[in-house]
Amino acid sequence: MDGLLAGLVQLEHHAAAAAKRVAARVIGPAGVLYGTTVNGGSSAFGTVFSLTPPAAPGGAWTEAVLHNFAGPPSDGYALQAGLVIGKGGVLYGTTWEGGTVPCLDICGTVFSLTPPAAPGGAWTEAVLYSFTGGSDGDAPGGVVIGNGGVLYGTTQFGGASNVGTVFSLTPPAAPGGAWTEAVLHSFTGSPNDGADPEGVVIDVSGVLYGTTQSGGSSAFGTVFSLTPPAAPGGMWTETKACAATDANARAAG
Repeated sequence: MDGLLAGLVQLEHHAAAAAKRVAARVIGPAGVLYGTTVNGGSSAFGTVFSLTPPAAPGGAWTEAVLHNFAGPPSDGYALQAGLVIGKGGVLYGTTWEGGTVPCLDICGTVFSLTPPAAPGGAWTEAVLYSFTGGSDGDAPGGVVIGNGGVLYGTTQFGGASNVGTVFSLTPPAAPGGAWTEAVLHSFTGSPNDGADPEGVVIDVSGVLYGTTQSGGSSAFGTVFSLTPPAAPGGMWTETKACAATDANARAAG
């Protein structure tokens, strides 16, 4: 553990990364750490990095920048959340801003980063979806992976009432096709619903659980669940587990 902490300290101060803040990390095969930075990198728009443990205990960890975000019109920027690892070691994540389509507000993207076929090669980034900042959502948080490789996440803003959404992103039937975004729930805010959601977790039955920063009966946020429909194409059902009664009691994401 001491070696791991030392490696992370090295990364936080790594001049090549030149980043102001590092988001949560995820652990991959062989103990490799993967994470994101809000900014820094070759375009100062953020990075995805890896941190590889040493071959022998006590050695130095090796940092590598896997992708430098370029920002609009070809990429997102400002990464506020960590990553998840899918099949084949593919990394999935979001950018808070930017994208590849005309943007009404903050917007943001969901992206994938595919490892190289041979060690030492370049990782390949793909923008899976660019938010427009309208009814589809605006400013996404992190994602989780469900059955069939479907990604689920939240946007802090956008949706029917512009106070956030829960969305899904379904992979194409054939490789290379377009991913399909769907809004599963648009928050409406106080007094009957939450607002400004902070991400979700998923259980084995596919139910999503999350929190909102505001809204609810006391306007201090809620804890909610979102249950999938009994039949494909049906409506997801939101249930509010509880509402915070003051700012100090508000649940974190």
